[in-house]
Amino acid sequence: MTAVLLLLGITLLSIGQLVYVPTFIGLFVILGLLAMLMVTRRYGPVGIIFCLSGTLLCQITLILFPEEFHFVDLLWIMIIVLYTFFMLGRVWGLAMIVLNSVGVIYFINGVLNHSLTLVGNLSQPEIIGLSVNVAICFSLIT
Repeated sequence: MTAVLLLLGITLLSIGQLVYVPTFIGLFVILGLLAMLMVTRRYGPVGIIFCLSGTLLCQITLILFPEEFHFVDLLWIMIIVLYTFFMLGRVWGLAMIVLNSVGVIYFINGVLNHSLTLVGNLSQPEIIGLSVNVAICFSLIT
């Protein structure tokens, strides 16, 4: 994830998409979690913080960046939910589904129409950034 978010953050920054901010925040969270894992040697708390912070960053991106094309955010949410189920189990996985579902439903009902009026046609750099993002998501899902 460190390499993935670094690549994605640099790509988004280079094409001028503001969602590089939550991407780099996620990178720094992961670096902190790696340090925590090295010190504590306990995967459980690190996994929980990873899932919760990933969910929070996805929801922030959906709600605070209405000018972005949010198709890929749903893929990131799927990655977080799948990761949670596989690594932390059913209870945490269901909790992530609930948290993310509430956020996505809020986005659909409160932000989506406004977002659609702002997005318009994507520029060639935005298409490249979206393509990189989707390729990363599919690689992680695989």
